[in-house]
Amino acid sequence: MAKIPSTEEYMAAFTRCKPAIKGRLKLLLAHHQCHGQVATMTEIAHMVGYKSFEPANLNYGKLARIICEDMGRTPADISSESDRWLATFVRFENEGRKGEQWRLTLYPEVTEAIERLGWRLNV
Repeated sequence: MAKIPSTEEYMAAFTRCKPAIKGRLKLLLAHHQCHGQVATMTEIAHMVGYKSFEPANLNYGKLARIICEDMGRTPADISSESDRWLATFVRFENEGRKGEQWRLTLYPEVTEAIERLGWRLNV
C-alpha cells in the first residue's frame, strides 16, 4: 500500500542529500513558492530560467529520485497513482483534458519539510 513519507522523513532526506541536490533544489523551491504549491512543469521551468519544460522535468525527476532512493523507497511505495520519480514529491492532475499539461501539487508533508528547514528560493 502506497504511503507518503512523513515531514520528518523528508526533512532527514533533504538534509542528508543537500550536497547532491544543491543544483536542482531550485526546482523544488520554485514549486513551493507557487500558489497552493500547484504548478505545471512549464511554469516551474520559467521560474528558474529554463526556456522549456524538458530540462526542468529531467532535473526535477533526478532530484526526486535522489530523495526517494535515500529514503529507501520507490515511487510506487509513495503513490499508487504514478510510477514517475516525481511522485516522490507530487500528486499529478490534468482533469482528463487531452493535450493539457499536468498540474503538479506538492504533498503537504513536502511543503512542511521545506518550511521547517527554512529553505527559500533565491533568484
